[in-house]
Amino acid sequence: MKIGQKFVLKLFLCFLTIPFLLWQPGCSDKSDPTDPIINPSVSITSPAAWDTVSGTINFSADASNTNLIRFYCDNLEIGNDNSAPFSMLWNSQNVNDGTHTLKVAAEGTSGSAEAQVQIITSNGLTGIVITVIPAMASVQTGQTQQFNAQVTGSTNTAVTWTVDEGSTHGSISTTGLYTAPSMVPSPPRATIRATSVADPSKSSTAVVTITSSGVAAEVITLCQSSFNSANEAGELGTEAVALAAEAVWGASELNGGNLTLSGTLTQSAQGSDVWTYSANPTNKLVLIYAGGPVVEFTFTTFNGYLNGTWEDFIDQHNIDFTVFVQNQTNLRIQSESGFVATGYSKSLKTGAIPEWRREWQRIITGTTLHEGEIVTLNLVHNGEEYGSIEPGWTHLMHDENYSGTISSPSAQMTISQSSYMSRLHDSNTATHVLNGQLTNNSSFVLNGITYKYENAHAAWAAGSTLSSGDFNVVIDTNYWKAQGTMLKNGQLFGNIQFTGPVVANAYGGPDLVLHLTTGEDIFLHTLVPYP
Repeated sequence: MKIGQKFVLKLFLCFLTIPFLLWQPGCSDKSDPTDPIINPSVSITSPAAWDTVSGTINFSADASNTNLIRFYCDNLEIGNDNSAPFSMLWNSQNVNDGTHTLKVAAEGTSGSAEAQVQIITSNGLTGIVITVIPAMASVQTGQTQQFNAQVTGSTNTAVTWTVDEGSTHGSISTTGLYTAPSMVPSPPRATIRATSVADPSKSSTAVVTITSSGVAAEVITLCQSSFNSANEAGELGTEAVALAAEAVWGASELNGGNLTLSGTLTQSAQGSDVWTYSANPTNKLVLIYAGGPVVEFTFTTFNGYLNGTWEDFIDQHNIDFTVFVQNQTNLRIQSESGFVATGYSKSLKTGAIPEWRREWQRIITGTTLHEGEIVTLNLVHNGEEYGSIEPGWTHLMHDENYSGTISSPSAQMTISQSSYMSRLHDSNTATHVLNGQLTNNSSFVLNGITYKYENAHAAWAAGSTLSSGDFNVVIDTNYWKAQGTMLKNGQLFGNIQFTGPVVANAYGGPDLVLHLTTGEDIFLHTLVPYP
């Protein structure tokens, strides 16, 4: 039995791979405040003294009477934060295995305060260890930042420099000089990697926050997040339902085939498909991942199609449950999905009535910890998928709508977004046609200022022909549209537009951007992936 390990790590380890949540103060390298407060005090809240840590950890502090905290490892500054909650992500693989001192320093007008703890890093690192300096930086579009690499454990200290995200997020020279791109990408962060020449399996990274010369980094991030977050939130609900169903099927299989909504599933080893089951507790279903999180499901309602696989259940169900990870996540998911009669006409290739139609609604409420801040979700995701299959061709369509709020101490987003996607595949001519539309009226409030998309809309079409090798080329140029605006406190802030002209048969087509009244562009969305 294999339960969704990849998903649970993505969902519950602070959403490290989900970019839709709000801008976080702890993610960027911040300048010194101009007016610190007197008589500071500070303590380290995570990690605890003599904790054994591995990988990337949350390094956080609790402080008063200060608005600048500096973070250190072995007296080397690795980051700073100028707003509570004071925190940063630190990659413990940047140092050798063993004992290290983590320190925080709070600065005030009449003095400073420090706190430190000793920790043990255990990443299985031997031999070469690389440290990239600085570990964090903020770089404006088109500007540069010099990085250096300290290499220990080898007489060959040479490294190769790369940008993990590729050219959209900037470039770096052989000497470590990073150049930011001319337009703020999404997400607006680049990962700079130094790889040992002596041992290419050893590398270390730094994080660059890419900013606009005229717009604050947090505004850029929220412009991007409020445009794209709904899709990610919908995926969050979908995969939470999938993991819950998969866990119930796994527990039921190990419990004699009886429907089992409580007890404990324990993974035998990291990455293993072998799980064991015990009947306690009786009020919730607990998943214990080897070397990973403990996930608790508490079911209020669990109805649906129970005579097939858990994948079948996902298509036809009515469930209400909470998912809980201590100190990280406490979410309630209410989800309904089912097939309905197809007694209406859609614009299919033949004008026929769809052969199937499935509708769903998911309500996601609760809190989760994301990069040191508590984020509150209150979202509704509903939609339908329908399609038809006939000899030689298939037509599939999705309509989805998202509404609700995502908020944190930093900012508040109100979500109002819809999307449509159509895919037609014709085996007779070996062609594939993709049509998509996005409409967005979401908004966010930051520092008392309201930014709102007004009828932001994009439509695009692309086609592929297997016989000629043309994949994702622009078709039906008249269908392509980019329109709408963003307002700042009711005044025009920018317009929705493409990065360039729509050219028939061009690979990929233009991207979608918010073109500001100041003349700068903020990247929003890649409509058709370049093949």
